[in-house]
Amino acid sequence: MHYLIDGYNLIRQVPELQAAEAESLEAGREALLSRLDIFRRRHPATRITVVFDGPAGVFPPAGGPAGVRVLYSRGRKADDWIKELIDASDDPGELVVVSADREVVDYARLARCRIQAPLPFSRRFFEVPKAADRKPLIEPKGLHRIEEELRRRWIRKDGR
Repeated sequence: MHYLIDGYNLIRQVPELQAAEAESLEAGREALLSRLDIFRRRHPATRITVVFDGPAGVFPPAGGPAGVRVLYSRGRKADDWIKELIDASDDPGELVVVSADREVVDYARLARCRIQAPLPFSRRFFEVPKAADRKPLIEPKGLHRIEEELRRRWIRKDGR
């Protein structure tokens, strides 16, 4: 699976990333790349390419976390880069295009890429379940039995 992500489009659709971008464009990019790095570590076979809009000469050379390819449009539209990457793909059906941009989504759909809207993508891949939502490793009934067994063993060892 290869995720092709419209960087600022994703940032501006996800509240947590929007908050980071409110500090600065760089903070928004770093927040997104940090989350993608975590996602990539959990799914090492996944490839990720992120394309950011921006004027020429403003951004650092392409780079990013290991396994996350970062491209800056450098005066071109990120949409055009994404379309070129779709066209260059040997298997567009392997691509998952993450964008809410109608032009990008329509182009990707015609090329038979998979489409993922930014907010559902972030919910699925970025959010960690809250402790209250996670199922306990040991059910309360089983935990009670373990506690009782430990008490019995402690009492026998102590001699009381």
